[in-house]
Amino acid sequence: MRTKSSLIKQNTYFFKALKGFEGSKKESIPLNQLEKIRKEAPKVRDKFIESGMPIAVHQFPCSTSPYPTAYGFHYSYSGMAPYLFFNNRATLVQFEIEGKIKNLLFNPYFPELSAQAPFYVALRKTMPGFVPTRLVLKTYGTIKEQLKRYGLTPEDIDYVSYDHLHVQDLRPLMGTDSLDALFPNAVFVFPKSEWQSVEYLHPSVSSWYVPDGIDGVAKENLFLYEGDLSIASGVALIHTPGHTPGNHSLYLNSPEGCFTISENGVGADAYSPEKSSIDSVRKTAAWKGWEVVMNANTLDNTFDQYNSMIKEKILSGPSPKFPEFINHRSSSEFTSHYLSPGLKPTIELGAVQFGEITLRN
Repeated sequence: MRTKSSLIKQNTYFFKALKGFEGSKKESIPLNQLEKIRKEAPKVRDKFIESGMPIAVHQFPCSTSPYPTAYGFHYSYSGMAPYLFFNNRATLVQFEIEGKIKNLLFNPYFPELSAQAPFYVALRKTMPGFVPTRLVLKTYGTIKEQLKRYGLTPEDIDYVSYDHLHVQDLRPLMGTDSLDALFPNAVFVFPKSEWQSVEYLHPSVSSWYVPDGIDGVAKENLFLYEGDLSIASGVALIHTPGHTPGNHSLYLNSPEGCFTISENGVGADAYSPEKSSIDSVRKTAAWKGWEVVMNANTLDNTFDQYNSMIKEKILSGPSPKFPEFINHRSSSEFTSHYLSPGLKPTIELGAVQFGEITLRN
């Protein structure tokens, strides 16, 4: 495989640290950290909006899949549906740096690869054998096919990142000694803490990771960072730990408002539980004093995840379309499904689509 050290230097020299959360990051007491986030986030948001917007943002569906309701609503749901369903979306962002167009692909899901994670292997075994997979898991075409709709190929992608590395297999994407990289020209961007949490995988969370999913990958196309990262005008990566140690949110400015993208919560009901039409979720959040309802399949860093969701709420602000709800766009958004009768989101924000994808010469 060809070396990519020069590619990383060329593609990442313009990355800058995004400042504003230094005080809360230094705070060791969770409640004090939360209060500092409440003061810092509005200032970061205002400055971010002033930075401008990317050329285009287009989200597209990769799959619709089941997920235990107990996890999705942090054990606050008391209805009859054991599973909720969510739409797993990828986000294509195009921006310009010093006259050069760059393409970032965030959360490109590959359902056939994620199915190797022990959790999903076990989940399939609990389902009756006569139930076809297509009734439970819906896919929307491969990533190659989705990119082709925009006139792009995997070779046109400059950056790839995921909000966290649960159920991801990076070997076919990054390449190994025996596998060609699907994204041969891309730099893979992650917080250092996220990468290390997979390198040194703790058994308490191992069921959520594809076995050996990063073994032997071509690390010369890997860029690890600490803190928060400014990518371009209206494009940033914000460290939002908790769901995983290195969870980070893509932060974007757009005509549809600015918004964060992550899987910290499963949808609008999770970020505005007081407005939720799901009675048990709304009532549980009220008596427990929750401002958010966490996606709680792992609870190793509960305080951090709660604080991160408050950070996302403030950074995103109200939805222009649904002002009573927060504009955060969950990377896996809770949706209605015929296999979960009686369980539906209060609202769905849906996919963001703005700007025209420009083809490079």
